[in-house]
Amino acid sequence: MIYHTYVHWKWYKGIITKHLIGKNRQVIILSVLFLLVAVTGLIPWFIDLSGSTSILRMLFIEIHDKITFILIVFFILHFVKRAKWYATAYKKLNR
Repeated sequence: MIYHTYVHWKWYKGIITKHLIGKNRQVIILSVLFLLVAVTGLIPWFIDLSGSTSILRMLFIEIHDKITFILIVFFILHFVKRAKWYATAYKKLNR
């Protein structure tokens, strides 16, 4: 994901500077959800490394699990929306 964001950084900047967030809402939501899933997945790990076994750690794990389900739905929508492009790109690779 870090590499993907790096490769498309100009696109992200263009979306923000040109005020095109409304047209690209699905991708922005997918990006934010991924960031939330990543952060809520890492925080419990850091809490565990600190030696604490608190209820806060379990709360972050629960939040992480719930947001992941939403992320999966948005990822599928993202993939389906671009399925034609994926098929065309795959055909070009096999030529």
